[in-house]
Amino acid sequence: MQSSINVNTFMEPIINPFHHWLSCLRTLEDPSDSIVKSVKSAFDLVKTLFNLVERSVALMLIWEWPEVVKLALKILRNERLSDSDEVWLTELAQEVGWSREDLVEELKSIDADPSTRVERYEELFEKYRHEALVLASKDSRQAGEKMWGAVTALIKLHAAKKGVPIIHWDHGKLHSYVNNNVKREHRELFQSLLLTARELHIHFYEGHLDEGSFKEYFSKVAELIEEARKLVGLK
Repeated sequence: MQSSINVNTFMEPIINPFHHWLSCLRTLEDPSDSIVKSVKSAFDLVKTLFNLVERSVALMLIWEWPEVVKLALKILRNERLSDSDEVWLTELAQEVGWSREDLVEELKSIDADPSTRVERYEELFEKYRHEALVLASKDSRQAGEKMWGAVTALIKLHAAKKGVPIIHWDHGKLHSYVNNNVKREHRELFQSLLLTARELHIHFYEGHLDEGSFKEYFSKVAELIEEARKLVGLK
């Protein structure tokens, strides 16, 4: 997925409440209630943004993924999502191999300290790993995608334990995290895990692996993930 910087798109959810405020002044004899609600809404948004900027991931999101910031703000405010928002949500969920519900929960916690999310990522890892193993003999595409979801959750878990935020729907960021944060002696293991699991992720879209190839890739990822989980501290 690619995203271009669009300041107008990013600023829209902040600017709109103030436009509404000015409109109230022009059209209402007693605009006090509407003004109070509008100003409160605007300040809530600004407060959320400042919380985001406190962490480096916020800067990456704002400049590289303004559409995702806008989407997260809408979700946090329980606003109705547009068709384009739904498209973004679906694509993000597919990029990480998670369900829509799990991705929504992740976006709701976009400003959370990564270290507070350790248990959540443990749960997601175990969930998707289990689902992948159950589906392996029934639906290779779904099994491959679930295993990819387990891998992204495991990388998120590793990062959370270090207190490092990571944009996990950007595959390049996953590799960058491994190169810069995993111990040198374990780096090859995690890179192999990402590269091998990515073939399963591609298989979900293209179905390019025959039965034998799928089993080989799936078994390899299962072996690598067992080694990696121990290094992350899972039993």
